[in-house]
Amino acid sequence: MTIKSNILAALNGERPQRVPWNRHHELLSRGEFEREMRNAGLGIVAKGQSAYISITENVSVESKTMWENGNRAFYTTYHTPRGNLNGKKVIGPDGSPWVKEYPVKDVEDFPILEFITKDTVYYPDDERVLQACHTLGDDGMVLCRMLRSPLQRLLIEWMGIEAVVYAFADWPEAVENLLDTMSQADEAAFKIAAQSPAEAVWSSENITSAVTTPQLFSRYCLPYYNQMAALLHAGGKLYGIHMDGLLSGLTAVIDETQVDFIEGFTPPPMGDLDLPSAKAAWPDKALWTNFPGSVLLSSEEEIRDYTMGLLRIGMEGGRFLLTFAEDFPQPHRSLKLIGEAIQEFEKTFE
Repeated sequence: MTIKSNILAALNGERPQRVPWNRHHELLSRGEFEREMRNAGLGIVAKGQSAYISITENVSVESKTMWENGNRAFYTTYHTPRGNLNGKKVIGPDGSPWVKEYPVKDVEDFPILEFITKDTVYYPDDERVLQACHTLGDDGMVLCRMLRSPLQRLLIEWMGIEAVVYAFADWPEAVENLLDTMSQADEAAFKIAAQSPAEAVWSSENITSAVTTPQLFSRYCLPYYNQMAALLHAGGKLYGIHMDGLLSGLTAVIDETQVDFIEGFTPPPMGDLDLPSAKAAWPDKALWTNFPGSVLLSSEEEIRDYTMGLLRIGMEGGRFLLTFAEDFPQPHRSLKLIGEAIQEFEKTFE
């Protein structure tokens, strides 16, 4: 079996011949070490390609980059007939963009976001999906990126946690109407994905119970996931959700979802749900398990032991993949140690 076929086997609940372990393509620097790891069986998951192109026909987006206080600042303005939305990001200490100003500030901005939502038109991007699949071949998997659910978009992209909490308290009906509008508009994108050449798609939800409580999940995420899963399954597509946070309080409601895999699932010591409990709670879902970055600060022996423990539990019964979804310290050291542990485990894997 190829690397790709091993990934698909695990996602479909079938038995892979080897441990499906992979790295996000943007986090795997090209070169001699990358080639060494790929020769050892490390796969690439291309997660940046979308199944569609989105166009806002009556909205223009203005972007400016400024130099402020010794750092780059990015300003974005959405110009619409209903008014403008303004956002700002800066480069944080980790080198990634950090939100300093969310575009939607209060209820007066809701009609503007509703206009942007309704004005967005989706078109298939099959040619680029096919090209991405052809380029990667059997060395990994193209996992097409989909929209976040409306609630998660408000929390992460448009408003931020604090503003969403106040909005639910102060303008509950307006929030409900906005979320309904966004959900209905998203169907067009998922219908396109269902007919695309992609074999699997995912939404970068970043779910954690510390923010998305069981009550919020049940009310706003669960119906959305199941609605979109039905559309995708009708087209023969696998659907996964990026849930990389604290999940022990969400086990029951996640089990109610019709998604096929949970991508980014992070066990202790960074998560609060261990692998045996997750497998027992979601027997029909593949766990695309993220290796906890904090473990990589441990000794070589501890890293190998942790890896072997994950593999013994995860590979038993299938529906398990191992991924490295984040930046982590000393990647050359870490990947090599984990690769050695995987090779050792595969000697006894039958």
